[in-house]
Amino acid sequence: MTIAILSSVFLLACDNSPTAPNDELVGTWILVSATDSEGVGTVWVLRADGTFRQSIEVEGIEIAVSGSWEIVGDKLVTVFDEIVGEVRTFSEGYTLRGGRLTLVDDDDGSVEIWERRE
Repeated sequence: MTIAILSSVFLLACDNSPTAPNDELVGTWILVSATDSEGVGTVWVLRADGTFRQSIEVEGIEIAVSGSWEIVGDKLVTVFDEIVGEVRTFSEGYTLRGGRLTLVDDDDGSVEIWERRE
């Protein structure tokens, strides 16, 4: 009986399937720094239901995109609804310390730093 319980616990611990969104990430974030310096000031709202909305004001016009997000292992995976006619998926390593979220893009290594908006 004990072996069966331990085996079940081990199998559950090794599950690499997507997890529900991390409650610590849910909230409103402001982009304060980026490797390419573009998009600083972008507002990103991560919702508990696994959806998001990003918006930025450019020359007095608000540009907004939406999509879904989830934590897969140690990655934040975002799927942006159609941008210029195509769906875009990004996988980024993330660290969260206090009110600061740091994202490192898996493809090009670019770094974004987001701060929680209170």
